[in-house]
Amino acid sequence: MISEDLERTIRTALSSAGIAQAEHVAASIMRAIRAEFEGESIYIDRQCSARVAERNRIIARAIADNASIDRLASRFGVTARLIRMIRAQYRQGRITP
Repeated sequence: MISEDLERTIRTALSSAGIAQAEHVAASIMRAIRAEFEGESIYIDRQCSARVAERNRIIARAIADNASIDRLASRFGVTARLIRMIRAQYRQGRITP
């Protein structure tokens, strides 16, 4: 909905400025905007995934050192259930410390 309003606004501005094929140009601008936002979203997702993976490796290292599940949960601000899940993944070899 916002993108439709934005595209309409861009198209109107281009038409008012006397730009030929304003509708086509507005559609091209919107494609570029969408691509930029999608790329940014992917970049943010990758950053978050990298941070989560690093946190899980740190937790796996602590589990390997027999750290307390409750202490780890408190330290990282997550649930003990998540720590147990990470421990299971570590034991399966899916996470390497």
